[in-house]
Amino acid sequence: ILRARHYGEFLGTQARSAVAFNDRETAREVLGSVSADPDVVAVTMFGQGGERLYQRGVPSSWVDRARPGVAKLQVFDIAERISVVAPVAALVGPRGVLLVEMSTKRSDSQLDDLYLAVIVGGGVALLLGIACAWLIGRGVVRRVRAIDRVAHAVIAGSTDELTVDVTSGDELGSLGKAFNSMLAQLRENAQELERRVAARTSELVDVNAAREREMQSRLQAEVELRQAQKLESVGRLASGVAH
Repeated sequence: ILRARHYGEFLGTQARSAVAFNDRETAREVLGSVSADPDVVAVTMFGQGGERLYQRGVPSSWVDRARPGVAKLQVFDIAERISVVAPVAALVGPRGVLLVEMSTKRSDSQLDDLYLAVIVGGGVALLLGIACAWLIGRGVVRRVRAIDRVAHAVIAGSTDELTVDVTSGDELGSLGKAFNSMLAQLRENAQELERRVAARTSELVDVNAAREREMQSRLQAEVELRQAQKLESVGRLASGVAH
């Protein structure tokens, strides 16, 4: 539409002399310049009296209705054509009208190709996005499952030689490192607890042994005391008999 409007404004100015002198040759020279544009399918110019000063191509059937002229440039989109109707006012007074018709088939085809390219590109981008999301999700799920297996092993009471493989520096990698640090701390705490339990067990064994020795000593003292008491009683009895 912008190109058609530009043609109408530019050619309408350039064709003033052709309208002023009703000069078909000048009209041909001025308006023939648009023949290089493959989208221009028809160019028609009427003079002051409605006579055709120039025509190229096959104009639309309604073009004859524009013979009386127009007051200002107008653009129409009719039957796969963009048509511009522009007034041509000569400086000396005569007025004519210029009609430039451009086909929209090529632009529509290009637009269709653009739509197709956008759709295909969007589909490819969508497929690539889905594939990337699947690959990323697969990697994330695999690493999360690895952490989950280690976590269940820890819950079951096993902390020996358990680590999470850290292969990246992303958030899951940071989580894996933190999990490994926690496991290392758990192993250290378990080892320290085992050492304390062993030391406490040794202390209890020593205390029990000391108590057992003390009990044996008391039992021996009681036996000796009883023997002494018996001997004392026998001595008293013998002393009484002798007396």
